[in-house]
Amino acid sequence: MDGSKRRENGSRGTSRAPAAYDRAVGARLKEARLAKGLTQSQAAQSAGISYQQWQKYEKGQSRIPVERLRAAAEDFGVGIGWLMEDRKGAGFAEDPAAYLSAPVREWDVRRLSGLLAAITDEQDRTAVQHVIERLAGRAA
Repeated sequence: MDGSKRRENGSRGTSRAPAAYDRAVGARLKEARLAKGLTQSQAAQSAGISYQQWQKYEKGQSRIPVERLRAAAEDFGVGIGWLMEDRKGAGFAEDPAAYLSAPVREWDVRRLSGLLAAITDEQDRTAVQHVIERLAGRAA
């Protein structure tokens, strides 16, 4: 027995309750959507799915397929890894310290990298890089 059951539409799937990481990913999807100023309907339309399905993803009631998660990360200008981490940056590793590198957490670096990549104007991106370099030089 493979633990799956036949659904009404004939496909095979596993029955399960939402897992903590489904809720964590959903919370991050919501956070990224709100940061972009989009409604759930707008995000769903962009993803080519129903509002109800998007809502299930954000609530962690349905697991979002990896390809859809990748597309959402791209649409929102964040890294897919950022969407898969909890608010403390611990992600899903058994050892939360695996996500830390003193003094900057790895997820901070990935998030900043994603935001920097989202700046399409080369002069603006270079200006932001110079600001970061100046600030880092002050702290050193």
